[in-house]
This record gives sequence, structure tokens and C-alpha cells, in this order.
Amino acid sequence: MVNPVIAAALGTVLLVAGGSTAFAQSYPSKPVRMVVPFLTGGNTDRITRALADSFSKTFNQQFIVDNRPGAGGAIGAEAVGKSAPDGLTLLVCAVGFVITPHLQKVNYDPFKDFAPISNVASNSSVLTVNAAVPVKNLRDFIAYAKANPGKITYGSAGNGSFSHITTELFAMRAGLKLTHVPYKGGPQATADLVGGQLNSYFGNAPDVVPHSKTGRLLLLAVSSAKRDKALPALPAISETYPGFSAVGWNVLLAPAGTPRDIVDRLAQEVQKAVRDPAMIARFEQMAVDAVGSTPQELAETLRQDYKLYGEVVKAAGLSGG
Repeated sequence: MVNPVIAAALGTVLLVAGGSTAFAQSYPSKPVRMVVPFLTGGNTDRITRALADSFSKTFNQQFIVDNRPGAGGAIGAEAVGKSAPDGLTLLVCAVGFVITPHLQKVNYDPFKDFAPISNVASNSSVLTVNAAVPVKNLRDFIAYAKANPGKITYGSAGNGSFSHITTELFAMRAGLKLTHVPYKGGPQATADLVGGQLNSYFGNAPDVVPHSKTGRLLLLAVSSAKRDKALPALPAISETYPGFSAVGWNVLLAPAGTPRDIVDRLAQEVQKAVRDPAMIARFEQMAVDAVGSTPQELAETLRQDYKLYGEVVKAAGLSGG
């Protein structure tokens, strides 16, 4: 005969488990906000909109993209970190999420305030210069920058953004002194690069390639360890500086304390979405690679990159506080 106490306890466990599963299956009961801490038009924004379209169909509920740019992505991250952990407010962010805390005081902890869900997509950046800069290739650019220390400007999508830290990594490796011009987002930096107000920028391929075809911009190299399959004729910086690699990511996070069933469900749906041929084709147009990691894999990526870019910030002597 089963002990009544044990039977009661077992019944409670099954009830909780069943209720938790039912909760995840009924999720979401309301529209979900996907906060992007950048302006519209950039890679993270485009990736989020693609994912929101997929989720809206999968969950039969509206997933709304909410752009909240500013402070290197900190404003959007802080808003989500303080939101209720009910899965109705999510964050899709880029590498700046783990860089900005090394550069300035932020009101969020990248580990304590968030629950990792999945790394959605990754991408390299393209070192690009305005056509008026008197260079023809990467080697020319390095020589020209060394001959004109501090005179070459480079744009970024903001302090602590991937474009910022990638340029600092490159400048450190090549021994260059460049002048940083931060923007509120990649589209603004690209616009000034095309207009000639800016000399150089590590931009996303879809933003800069069209302007290279008109002759306004010159593409020099990609930041990934190997050549980008979307731009096979363009050399990787690692071909000049072996070992150089800077690859960005776009990840999905929820506020800490979000039920594990919801986190796992979202991660599974990301993995399904990025394997869909239509999504793959959409990502290829953005020159990004589908990833679809597990929450555990994303947690490890965040830890590793937080440490790596913290070391870069310190070595480059970038301001913090």
C-alpha cells in the first residue's frame, strides 16, 4: 500500500508539472514585445522582424518589435531586465550587450537580470571606406592610416557596439590610431560614410555592398576568421593578421525568472525557425548565418565574450565607468 504522505507529495509534483506544461503550451496569452535596443534598419532589427513574423504564425499570437535605441543598447536592455518575467517582454540584442557594461555604468547585469534563450544568427562585418579615401585595398588603408595618425575617422553604431569594438581590435592589431565617431545606430553611420562625412566603418554587408556597386564606397576586408561565403572575393583581415576574428551575434533573452518551460519553448521555436528554407533565404539576404543555439550554449557564449571584450576595452584604454 502506498504511503498517503508520499502519494500526496507525488500528486502535488505531477499537478505542478502538468500545470507548468499547460502554461507553456498556452503561452503566450497576450501579444509579446520584442525589444531591439537599436534603430530600425540595422541587422539586429531585421533579424528580429524576421523572427517576429515566424513566431506570430507559430504561436498564433502577435509578436511586436519595439525599437528602443540609445546608450550603446543599454536603454533597451534595462527596460527588458526590469520587466515582468512572464515571457511577454523579450530582448534581441547584439554583442554590445556584453561590451557596454565595461564602458559605462549600466542599470542591468547581463547575467543576473536575464535568462538566455538562443543565439539566433551571427555575422561578420565589412571594413569599408568612403571612395574619396586614397586607398585601393586593405594594405593601402593600413599604410595610409599609419602615415596619418588620428586623421582617419571611423564610425560605430554607438559606444560598446560590435562595430566599435571590432574597429578597436583591428586598430590594436594593426598598430593604428583612428578617431572614433559614435552614432545612435548603423544606418546613420552608413549614411555619413556614403556622404563623405566619415572615412571608414565596419558595416553590415547589406548596408554597404549596394553603395560599393555605385562607386561611393570601397569594401576592403571582412572581420571573420575566414572569407565570407556571401563575399568570396573579399579577403579576411586574418589573411593579413593571422588569428584575427570578430564575429557578431544576435541573441534572444528574457527577464531573469521567466519560467523554464517558456524559455525552452522559445529556444525550440528559434531552432525550428532558423532551419526553415524561407528564413534561411531571408538571412542570406542580410548576409547573416543562422545559429539557433540552446539556452546553455548561449549562456557560455555570453560568459566567454564578456570576458574577451572586457580585456579588449582595458587593453585599448577605452573609457569606462
